[in-house]
Amino acid sequence: MDIFTILKANIRYKKGAFKSIIFLMLIISMALTSIISLNDNISSTLEKAFNKIDTGDIVSFISDKNLTDDIKAKVTNSQDVDYVKDIECIAADNATVNNKLSTSAIFLVSGHDSFKYPVFNNKETGFVNNPESLESGEIYVPISYKTLYNCKTGSKITIELADSKMNLTVKGFIQDAFIGAYVMGIKQAFISAEDYIKFSNLYSENITNPNISIIKFHIYNIYQSDNSKLSTGKFKTNINAISGICNNSIYTMSSREAMKYTKIFTDVGSNILYVFIILLLFIVMIIMGHSISTGIEMDYVNLGVLKSQGFTKGKLRSIFVLQYFIAELIGAVWGTIIAIPVTRLLGNIFQPITGILAVSDISLLKSLSAIIGIMVLEILFVFFKTAKISKISPVKAISGGKDSVYFDSWINIPIGKKALSLRLALRQFMSNKRQHLCTVVVVAILVFFMMSMTIVTNSITSKTAIESLGGIISDIDCKSTKNMTMDKADEIEFEINKITPVVNSVYSRNDYYALDNAQYYASVYNKPEAFKSILKGRIPLYDNEIVITEILSDEIEKGIGDTVTVSTKNKEKKYIISGLFQYMNDVGKCFGMTFATAERITQEKIRPGYFYYVIKDKSKIQKVTDMLNEKFSDVLSATVYDIKKDANVKTIQDSLDAITSLIYIISVVIVLVIVTMVCAKTFLKEKIDIGIYKSIGFTDRNIRFHFTLRFIVVSVVGSVFGIILSLLLTSKMINSLFRIIGISSLATEYSLFTILAPTVLICVCFVVFSYFSSRKVKKVSVNELIFE
Repeated sequence: MDIFTILKANIRYKKGAFKSIIFLMLIISMALTSIISLNDNISSTLEKAFNKIDTGDIVSFISDKNLTDDIKAKVTNSQDVDYVKDIECIAADNATVNNKLSTSAIFLVSGHDSFKYPVFNNKETGFVNNPESLESGEIYVPISYKTLYNCKTGSKITIELADSKMNLTVKGFIQDAFIGAYVMGIKQAFISAEDYIKFSNLYSENITNPNISIIKFHIYNIYQSDNSKLSTGKFKTNINAISGICNNSIYTMSSREAMKYTKIFTDVGSNILYVFIILLLFIVMIIMGHSISTGIEMDYVNLGVLKSQGFTKGKLRSIFVLQYFIAELIGAVWGTIIAIPVTRLLGNIFQPITGILAVSDISLLKSLSAIIGIMVLEILFVFFKTAKISKISPVKAISGGKDSVYFDSWINIPIGKKALSLRLALRQFMSNKRQHLCTVVVVAILVFFMMSMTIVTNSITSKTAIESLGGIISDIDCKSTKNMTMDKADEIEFEINKITPVVNSVYSRNDYYALDNAQYYASVYNKPEAFKSILKGRIPLYDNEIVITEILSDEIEKGIGDTVTVSTKNKEKKYIISGLFQYMNDVGKCFGMTFATAERITQEKIRPGYFYYVIKDKSKIQKVTDMLNEKFSDVLSATVYDIKKDANVKTIQDSLDAITSLIYIISVVIVLVIVTMVCAKTFLKEKIDIGIYKSIGFTDRNIRFHFTLRFIVVSVVGSVFGIILSLLLTSKMINSLFRIIGISSLATEYSLFTILAPTVLICVCFVVFSYFSSRKVKKVSVNELIFE
């Protein structure tokens, strides 16, 4: 009972520190619970959605021409295959969505009675119970079209046909868990049975027309047998080796790969926040350690008296342990409660990217397990830090527990009239190194992480970073039609040169090829010099060389100098890996080659899918674009490239901005908590000092200024260490976190802004908060000296 009496009095007496620990634990538990719940909610929603739409373990998008009876027979006869499901569709290569050129092919599926895809309600908070049947001219599209093309109900989608166009009106938005996510390169949409028949007939009537831009396709679902012991990846490779279905399809993907791609941005955001939570935990332990050390030092007399009255060191330590346990428990409970609306908010934020409406459940068991683990770790830390209680002597407590030398400094800064406040602040800082060390460390950690996030968000949109990620920086982007061949390239560039010289041009095509029997994304360029993101080795100079990403290199366990077999449509050739490059598509599992290299396999001329121009006179970009669309409308569609409007870059940028803003807000709150707590303890500890200052003529304003200056010194010193940490660790941390989305080496760029933004913010917060907290100076009287 005596323990609880003292515990109650201790909490009341030190309520500032008690509240600080509650608040910090609240932040940690809230963030941890929200992230764990978000990941679990997305995963569980995807699992249920996949089961509802009955997606195959492997799904191949293959043209009607390439899906032969022989391939079907080989697939179905495999002992690892249970059954297959074939869905016919029409692939529209050239489409305009809400007056914007479609960046991917649209697979049009008949919306028959067995329609299984949920349709969002108008508020996107749930699904329509009984979706209306599609009428002629109507279409259901994935919810990600809102982000990609700013689509709304009623927006128009124009499908280019052989010699005409067909307009469709968006009736609503569906949840497509398979390929509906923002990051997916292909999308499927649903049209009425009547319109599907029209498209199918148009294709049959114009099958020999070179201008036809719709193709009959199959979404071929392959289901793995329960008796098969192969992993999904091995199953996919094995089926391709037997039948060649991957080689003949434009894309084959497993359901597990689809889930991974859908969760790609939430995984990156979660990992960044997990790292920040670990740093927060470290910060909390530093603050707790400082609070315990100063608390024992300030209560030396009281603790000595309690010892003299029979309190053992075990009882005294248990009081500290219980005090911090109660604070952590309250913070954890409130944090878990607040995590409920936060989880719902995070789900809404990521909905346009994932394309799914995730549930808003709280993963209570997982979250509590993690929180309990953190609490146990912190309690053990408290128990360790209170070990010095055993050294408290009741005899020494009689003398107030003071050390014989008050100023313990290895640098004796002289006191002079000039810059008196600064000299006093430095002297106080140097003579109380341990007191200020924890604050310096906390500032260093915050500045390091804030600076790292600022660098990422600024680097991701820089030209250097885009090129280092495998992107192409241009002034004008062009998408080709089926009439485009490389023979037209010289004619196009000749016309551009009439207006302004072409500085650089790149022609590219993106296809899927089988590499050692596993299908991977290939970036194909007209010239080796287009590969600007080489990390090791060199560009593929000869037609028997390719480059691969580091992530693909790790997966196939081959590197520079090794030989691989590349195949497509029953044709294959062996190639040497000449270098490692970086490319973001398909989470970095890509390889690159030139047109000459690809033609060595296909035995036919490569038709460029996209091409890019950099011109000398930037003021004539729009003029050149208009000319291209006017003179060459039969072979291309040209647009002005703006890096700030790049959809892929903008998505990453928006996600990082949201995470960075959250980290900045939490960091400012932590600074407020630290300054408030440290100031409270400092006032209690330095009442005599403040009384002395007042007795020799220092005004309240002088003392508050001196006090604030000391915290400025602390924040500046901490910021310097934070900058050093950032220079040493930022690149390694970023590359480790972003490897998930295919970035193994991001070109980080330091600037005055990336350094000053976090450091100035932290320093300003310290100035404002410390000056505000020092208002208690007014309550300190010279009488404090008489009392002592």
